[in-house]
Amino acid sequence: MNKLEYINNLSDFIYENVDEISYWIKDVNSIYRFYSSFAMSKAENSKLTIAQALQIQNTKKIEDKYFLEIKEEISKLSKAKKNYKKELQLLHDKLEYYNISKTLDYIKDSNIWEIIKKNWLNNEIILDIHNRLTIWLDELFLDKLDWYDPYFSWKFRKENNIKVWNIKVTDFELIKEKINKIYNLAKNISSLDDVFYLHANLYYIHPFSNWNKRVCRILEEIYIENLWINSSISASHWYYLHQRLYTKQIYQKTIRKQLFESFSDFGYASLIISWIYLLHNQLSAIKREILKPYNLEIFKNFVEWENLKTKDLEKEITKKLKISSRTFFIKLSKEKEVLQNLIKEEKIWRNIFYSLDLTDKRYLKIKNKIYELWAEYKKYNIAYSEINFLKNYNFK
Repeated sequence: MNKLEYINNLSDFIYENVDEISYWIKDVNSIYRFYSSFAMSKAENSKLTIAQALQIQNTKKIEDKYFLEIKEEISKLSKAKKNYKKELQLLHDKLEYYNISKTLDYIKDSNIWEIIKKNWLNNEIILDIHNRLTIWLDELFLDKLDWYDPYFSWKFRKENNIKVWNIKVTDFELIKEKINKIYNLAKNISSLDDVFYLHANLYYIHPFSNWNKRVCRILEEIYIENLWINSSISASHWYYLHQRLYTKQIYQKTIRKQLFESFSDFGYASLIISWIYLLHNQLSAIKREILKPYNLEIFKNFVEWENLKTKDLEKEITKKLKISSRTFFIKLSKEKEVLQNLIKEEKIWRNIFYSLDLTDKRYLKIKNKIYELWAEYKKYNIAYSEINFLKNYNFK
């Protein structure tokens, strides 16, 4: 089974289980698009939370109106406070997310989608995407935020002083020549490898002064959808979690002439890890529902963790609840009795581990899928040591 077939089967898994897995937003495309937009907005140093992004997503306004609201907020802040950098940063992050979300909507709902589906890519489309992503940001935040570098909407890069991983990007005078080769690549996209190959090439050229990551990720997402995958599956969330690894895959590996083959595996593995992350969230939702009636203080940690170690629990709970170790073990004993057949205890050396012993079909189906995904992910030998949620599982 090739990569595309495997990803399509994953997509089918979600669709086949939508009714059974009541925790999924019924419109699967919407939840993926939301995660993609949020992850893209976090590509640099955005402080926006998922809750704040959801609020913007659920109350989308006409572009000009939203711009005026942000502009008015900035005006109020400047009059009310001498130092309002933190609030200004949040307004920037909100507008950034808004632009990304609206750009994805626009592409999907406009004739640009049809053009890209035919694998036609050109300067007008690339520049239009960049403009929609960056619109109003320079106007509102240039010279107001210390770290802010201008985006120069609707313009290719005109300078050579940009480095990534201490490697100079393509000379700006060669951008138009190099990007035409990208457009030729786009005419023959028929696999996931082709998509990642285009992504890596475009980012390596670095056609814009800023926001190259977002443009590349949006194009990647569009082309992945265009390969007839049943739902919009995005690697962006994993790219966001591991920004340094993402840029390292593109730039450092260039020195060793391993660039595009390496990034293809990295991109595919990123899709897999994004799926594991989303399914992990669904397991948490299922466990939260199962454990809710028990009013737990200690074992409610099972919502986020698959395995709990007594020593770690004791340290965390005594500090959090400000109780003694003796009180902790009394509570532990009572909760074990309450949960009865739902909990499994295992002694390994001097440590005692607890895990949930659930027979819930939804839970088991999703958990088995996570382990299957992990087996697929391991084939590509991509580092994962920093991905905290993976420590939940007894992966081998």
